[in-house]
Amino acid sequence: MEYRDYVKVDILFKKTTKKEFLGMIKGIHHINIVVTDIENAADFFQLLGFSVFERKDLSGEWIDTVTGLKGVSARYAGLKHPGIDTAVELLQYNTPSGERFYGISKANSIGIRHFAFQVENIEEDIRKLQDYGAEFFGPLQKNPYGKKMIYLKGPEGIIVELAEL
Repeated sequence: MEYRDYVKVDILFKKTTKKEFLGMIKGIHHINIVVTDIENAADFFQLLGFSVFERKDLSGEWIDTVTGLKGVSARYAGLKHPGIDTAVELLQYNTPSGERFYGISKANSIGIRHFAFQVENIEEDIRKLQDYGAEFFGPLQKNPYGKKMIYLKGPEGIIVELAEL
C-alpha cells in the first residue's frame, strides 16, 4: 500500500457528485492527538475540565492495519467534557516511535493547526488558566465579527483556541 500525504479533491469526486455524500457525516466523534507524554497531556486537558473515561494499551494486527504501521504498541487515554459529544483521544506510541515536526506549533503551518473550545466567560477562563501557568500566544482579541478569542499553547505543540461567541 502506498501512503500519500494528501489526496486531491478532484480525484475523489471524478466518478461521483457531492450530493451522494450529504448526510454521511453525523458528527465529529473524536480528535486524536499523538503525544510523547500521555500523563502530561491528560493533565492539561483535565485542567480544561475534561475527565479521563478510558485508558487502554493498544497493540495487535487491527491497529497495525488501521494505522498502516508495523508492530504498534501504544498507550491510549480517552477524555470527555460535560456537554460536549466529541472526545479527545490521546495516543502515546511506544513502537514504532514517531517523528516530531518542528514548526508545527506555528499558526501558519500546513495541516490541522488548532481546535477551538467554545467558552461562556473567556476573561474568567483566561485568569484561571494563567493561575496554572498557561502560556498564551498573545492577549485576548475580539475579531471584526464579534468573537472573542485567544490561542493557548498546549502539550506537544498543540494549539488550543478558546472562543466566546
